[in-house]
Amino acid sequence: MNIRQSSGSAFEARVASLLRSSPGYRNVREQQHIRGKNVDIIFQKQWNPHREITIAVECKNWKSGLDRTSVQEVYLDYKPLLDERDVDEVWIVTPTPVGPGSGVRRLFPRPGSLAH
Repeated sequence: MNIRQSSGSAFEARVASLLRSSPGYRNVREQQHIRGKNVDIIFQKQWNPHREITIAVECKNWKSGLDRTSVQEVYLDYKPLLDERDVDEVWIVTPTPVGPGSGVRRLFPRPGSLAH
């Protein structure tokens, strides 16, 4: 299935599957409710030998790329979780290119790959 043609939930499942199959990512869970926020995916990653971090993933299977306003909305949505240290990082995953000036780093050098 073409990932750009999949539904939102199928896209989330594909991202979760990629995380589960990648070394270093553990306890990958989908559709978690934390402090009133529905988190698409949450998982842990070993940051250093003494610390593990929790990463929330917001999946956006949009036909158009993310713009600055969309990124700001995601950040504000997750800010309580970041402030309360429920999560250490928020990743936004999209199959489309990130729009210029969005403020988002491109972590996936090619479709279907995960940056380590």
